[in-house]
Amino acid sequence: MTPLLRAALTVAAALTLAVASAGSAVAVGANPATVDEVLEQGWSMTIIKEVETPAGSSGSVVPVVDCDPGLSVELEEIDSPPGVAGIVAAAGSAGGGLLVEYYETLSVAWDAVPGAVLVCTVTFLVDGVLPGPEFVQTVTVTVQASSNPDEIAPTGTCQESTNPGGNVPQSGKNPKSGQNPDGFYVLLATDDRDPDPQVFLEDTGTGHVFGPYPSGQKIKYTQNRKGPSEKQMPGDILHLTGTGDGAMYAVDDSGNVSDRVDCLVPEPPK
Repeated sequence: MTPLLRAALTVAAALTLAVASAGSAVAVGANPATVDEVLEQGWSMTIIKEVETPAGSSGSVVPVVDCDPGLSVELEEIDSPPGVAGIVAAAGSAGGGLLVEYYETLSVAWDAVPGAVLVCTVTFLVDGVLPGPEFVQTVTVTVQASSNPDEIAPTGTCQESTNPGGNVPQSGKNPKSGQNPDGFYVLLATDDRDPDPQVFLEDTGTGHVFGPYPSGQKIKYTQNRKGPSEKQMPGDILHLTGTGDGAMYAVDDSGNVSDRVDCLVPEPPK
């Protein structure tokens, strides 16, 4: 959120509170108590959240957030700028307690299912306890399909990694020994939307594809003449074999496929 937007939201909240203090008292508890919105996949929105504490409390407020997968709520306490703080304090005193304000940001994940109704419960503890049900906020978001489809492929890397002893083997000087003579690699992937793209490794000799694996999977890849195989090694390392070099690629949850990246190893002895 830009500083200009923050300032606009804070001033708007202050004006709302000024009107409230001139009329009836600000309601004790979480305001608004409910939020019901429709958001597209991957979108966020920010609102002002006000918590009016009971009379006599110290003003220590701790929000506890519990959300369905695919929806998140983040709260950032607002430091009111000069000139606004006095209005906020006056409005807060009308309710008998202290007023704490937050920027409350609702975010829908890119992989949230369109049409799903997701819920977050935000509980505001005051001085370590829940004063009453009015301090529990319910956030409901209906997920709408993105109007901006994901067409950007992830990025995959085949990075030299450690052996079961935790060491990265040194490459030899023989040009025929390949990119990584010992074949220890970690398969990594990143994506602009999908936080967990999957990784695959293809044996370029047979076309056999190993995977899917999570990004960060460690492997030892070896060329042999027997064909593809997969075995578990110590240290969560998979020993993969094939008749050609390895080529890794990544796939995100929209089906976009990265470019292939070589994982070169020595040829088997003749």
